[in-house]
Amino acid sequence: MLLLTILPTLSVAEYGRYSLIFIVATQIMFLSKSLVLNPMIKFAAEPGRFDRVSQTGLLLSLATVILLGALVGLTAPLTAKVFRLETRDIMLAALLPLAFWLRDWGFCAQQTLYRTGRLFAVEAVYYVGVAAGCVWIWSKGQGDAGDVIVVNLVSATASSFLSLVLKPSIKGVTLGDILAESKPLLRYGFYTLGIGVSANLLAGADVLVIGAIYNPETVGIYSGAKRIYAVASTMISTVGLLVMPYASRLAAEGRSSEMRALLEKSLAYVTLALVSVTIIGWFSADWFYRIFLPESYASSAPLLQILLIAAPFEGIYNISGSILYGAGAATAVAITSTLGLVALAILLPFGAYYFSLTGTATAQVIGACLVSLIMYRRAAQQTGATASSTLNRLRVGFLSVVGRGSGS
Repeated sequence: MLLLTILPTLSVAEYGRYSLIFIVATQIMFLSKSLVLNPMIKFAAEPGRFDRVSQTGLLLSLATVILLGALVGLTAPLTAKVFRLETRDIMLAALLPLAFWLRDWGFCAQQTLYRTGRLFAVEAVYYVGVAAGCVWIWSKGQGDAGDVIVVNLVSATASSFLSLVLKPSIKGVTLGDILAESKPLLRYGFYTLGIGVSANLLAGADVLVIGAIYNPETVGIYSGAKRIYAVASTMISTVGLLVMPYASRLAAEGRSSEMRALLEKSLAYVTLALVSVTIIGWFSADWFYRIFLPESYASSAPLLQILLIAAPFEGIYNISGSILYGAGAATAVAITSTLGLVALAILLPFGAYYFSLTGTATAQVIGACLVSLIMYRRAAQQTGATASSTLNRLRVGFLSVVGRGSGS
């Protein structure tokens, strides 16, 4: 729904500007999630710790968002020059994560408790709000990036308010409990901070590199493909919502055989789904852009086709990393993510500078393939899975899907 509202609302140049503003804000939100909220999910999923850990995560995530936002605000004049934006654009990016703070915390708390209905409600308020706001802007004439950022601020605030209304009941937590839980949470978060940095850049470094080398209009063309590719990424992250806390619980209870089965089954079905998405996307990309989006985004279609190749590999990366993280092997995730970041640091500038947007998309795909296979190997070692057993799960999954399809 957002794809069909945000892109037509803005010109290509304004959409590029919006993408750069939003990705700077996303860096703050991802870092807060890596340092505080992901460790909160891990520890809160352990029996008897939810109340203390979730309350600790609430306060620490607020402090993190404020500190990082202040840092971005202080460096706004320099950052604006690098990306050819205005200083107020970067200030908006520094403010945006505050609107998402309660929403993100509530989302992670509900994720820990497997309350998918409440997760859907919180997400729906945000996405429907943004879509409705963009339609309103479009009805008044084409808007600019600042208008859409304001819509995001209002929608995120409404979503955060709903998170507060639906928040889990937390009882009997004292200041002493918060201080006691802060230490292990931050210690684990410190080791996983590299994961957040690496994952951020793995997801958004391509847009930042294009912004630094070219201009917002070029960013807009590339983001016109990246935004639609994000639909596949959303499917991947949705599966990860349940995998991480479940893996944490299995690890805490010493159920190693079930951990292996979780890895193999999750990878099998996610890979099948994403290979299907890639095939469908390849054949329908031109048609989709021609029918639903302005002609100015037509050159985004071949970029989407390239990016879609990475979808199954991103699924492998996400599932394997979530299981490792839940099992307490954060160091393995951090090292693997850093290797991927190093590969992108070499591939992206080279691809973007010499081969423009096609080179950027290709570099992103190569980086995703490399890091996903390394992450799977780490997860297989952790759980005792093998390549043959995982492929057998994939084969069984494929046959079951084909069997259901032929029998229907």
